[in-house]
Amino acid sequence: MPLAARSWSISRRLGLGFGSLLILAIAIAAVGLWALGAVQTQMAQITDTYAPQTRLINRALEATSAIGLHSRSAAMLNDIDPNAARAQQQQLGQALQRLKTLETELGTALGPNDQQLLADIRSKGQQLRQEAQAADQAVTDGDTVSATLGLMTRLVPIEAALRSQLGQLLEQQDLRNTEAAATA
Repeated sequence: MPLAARSWSISRRLGLGFGSLLILAIAIAAVGLWALGAVQTQMAQITDTYAPQTRLINRALEATSAIGLHSRSAAMLNDIDPNAARAQQQQLGQALQRLKTLETELGTALGPNDQQLLADIRSKGQQLRQEAQAADQAVTDGDTVSATLGLMTRLVPIEAALRSQLGQLLEQQDLRNTEAAATA
């Protein structure tokens, strides 16, 4: 302790000690508040941006599944129960429209880094819609064999490719969520 500080009164030394502790506590609190702000920013990014994007991607996967399910069901039921086949065709039409709408929503929700993959998804989605509509028309025409062959040889590979691309998009979203959570 310097000589000048030794000549200070006890109350002055105690005041300086407690003042130093108070300044240190204020600095720690300020750093904590700054860190909380950073965590809040990252959590907002996850919940306000990435979570809605992930929900859209999952809904697009569900629509893709519905297209495959309803198109195959319509083809299988056409000879057995035409009314059930028509109901499946109606649900197929709804699923086709839902996928198209979700592709548009994804286009506005996703960032520039995802646009190339989204273009590929849109292309596969268009191919899937065309093949499903062709199979649906074959079912309507009563040509169950052509519909089934078209589904097995053309629609199923496109459906699998579309699922794969949507899966890649989900993986990218998961990576972004992980990175944002790690930096929070």
